[in-house]
Amino acid sequence: MMRVHPWMALLGGWVVSIAVVGAAAGDIRGGASDDPSREAITFREGTTSREGIDRLPRSILISGHSLTDRPFPELLHQALTALGGDLTVTSQQFPGASIRERLGRSGDGAADGLRSRDRARPDFAEVLAQRNFDVLIITERNGLLDALAWEDTVTSLHVAQQRFQSANPGALIYFFVPWNGVSDIRAPQQWIRYEQQAHVIWSCVVAAANAQSGAEGHRSEIIVLPTALALAHLTQSLTSSPQAPGFEGLDDGERMRMIFADDVHLTPLGVSYVSFLTSAWLSGAAPRRPASTQDDLQTRRQIHLQDIGRRFLHHHPWPQARQERCSLTRRLAFVARYVAYTGQSDRQAGPLAYGWRQFTRLLQFTWHVWRGFGRDAGRPAATAATTAGGRA
Repeated sequence: MMRVHPWMALLGGWVVSIAVVGAAAGDIRGGASDDPSREAITFREGTTSREGIDRLPRSILISGHSLTDRPFPELLHQALTALGGDLTVTSQQFPGASIRERLGRSGDGAADGLRSRDRARPDFAEVLAQRNFDVLIITERNGLLDALAWEDTVTSLHVAQQRFQSANPGALIYFFVPWNGVSDIRAPQQWIRYEQQAHVIWSCVVAAANAQSGAEGHRSEIIVLPTALALAHLTQSLTSSPQAPGFEGLDDGERMRMIFADDVHLTPLGVSYVSFLTSAWLSGAAPRRPASTQDDLQTRRQIHLQDIGRRFLHHHPWPQARQERCSLTRRLAFVARYVAYTGQSDRQAGPLAYGWRQFTRLLQFTWHVWRGFGRDAGRPAATAATTAGGRA
């Protein structure tokens, strides 16, 4: 048996302690909105007016990975057309791909090092050339700090923003916040707390990309879609209500399996919830509650999820581009939370390897976050895999 040197064992314990204490000390969940008008906005229930139909998007581009892949585009199209819209939805979906990789050959060297089969896929510029779009929904890999450090998320998002709006002046851009894997599907409380904190940092990342555009004289800003936060809200609601319609008699793990197909990807029922909210944010009108005469289990569950979604919309009615208070203390507190949460899968390697791995990750991410989001970030050649909870 390999002997662990006392100072290395101490180092491993120190790293874990720092991560836990730092995450607990920094409450980085989103607080009240900085925009006083935000609280006054309410959603209409359905829309039949000409004005309502005119504001619906006509052509949507979704640039993402497996979290935004089918059936999300189809269900979003269905939800929006139910409001009276006539639209097309185009997808650029590469499993596991970052924004940098999806920029492709036109990404100023962004495709260097990609597998040959990835290079054969259409890049962002080729998709933009297909037609005009009035909405872009774009997302990043779900490993937040890994993507920030190794995929240069801020600069990549800024480049995508500039290219899309150059091809489609006046179009809107939404950042679809991805979620990390659920560490324990039977007890998701730790994941809920993680996503509540991660939402603020994702907003800070988008704010940094908007700041780059503002410094170049561009007024249009990327708008954050709080999809991961909405899923955390759904999970919290389902696991705290024993009599949830359609979910009676199920324990927390069984209820989660109705929403999550694995630890990160959603079932069609889970995707329908995300599509329902996304269509409401894009249109400003939540689809009407279905007056279904059916009383089957799936219908009851879908109606209950929409009711949960409406409660979430009450507090997050209209996503807006706004600056988060991205203090250094808040960012560093999240580094500790992120390292502790995403490093859980490394425990099986043993205390020595685990402690060293956590220590190096803590140093790497602290360095990147200390420098700020995107400032002088460069573009490393290496691409790190997402370290926990599956890869989107």
